[in-house]
Amino acid sequence: MLNMIIITMTVGILLAAATTVVAGGNPDEVLLRTPRRYGYSMFSIGAVLDDQDSGTEIAMYTGLKAVAHNFQNITTMDIVKIPKANFANATNNVCELLKRGVVALISPLDPLIRQSVRMVAKQFHIPLIETHWDTDRSNARFAINVHPAHDAFGEAIFEYLSSYLKWTHVVLILADYGNIVKHTAWLNNFEGTLIIRTLGPDKLNWKPIIAELAATDSRNFLLDIPYWYAKDFLVL
Repeated sequence: MLNMIIITMTVGILLAAATTVVAGGNPDEVLLRTPRRYGYSMFSIGAVLDDQDSGTEIAMYTGLKAVAHNFQNITTMDIVKIPKANFANATNNVCELLKRGVVALISPLDPLIRQSVRMVAKQFHIPLIETHWDTDRSNARFAINVHPAHDAFGEAIFEYLSSYLKWTHVVLILADYGNIVKHTAWLNNFEGTLIIRTLGPDKLNWKPIIAELAATDSRNFLLDIPYWYAKDFLVL
């Protein structure tokens, strides 16, 4: 859910900024609703997405809708959806989007499709919004990631848990151990008792985890799991 909100906000900001540039005016002109001078009648933001990735698509259209009242009829989304198994053809799909005139790209969540999108964006210096946690710290000058840097994220969590909440006992629940990378900074500095549990690859481990925690006095939980699983932990 948080990912979708962040993507929506970022897409909205990108659309507003890009439209202002295309208009050839300054932000004051837009805010004052003075007549605009457009260099182009329409521009598009493109994406090649896994055909099961409805969240990113919804976020993109929500971002477009959020700014539509200021920039009507000049922004569009050009989305190509492909099966994960066809990731080898993603490069051709991205090139086709460029031929159709997209001015920026949204990076998909699927790592194999994402690699192709990133490669083409880097080759042609196309602005790229990345929607995954950058675990390899590979952000380039042409890309912006919607998530904070790991160190900044970890420091913020550490300050919140230690200085504000003053927790000395934390149960960290992850979707899988791959997510632990972004928690490294605060885990290395946390002084207290720490328990880590994961939902597992099939995400079916939540019931045993709830049963285990319900039998203890632990009530300090930090959840890094999909929101549709988080609601089940509210019983604790």
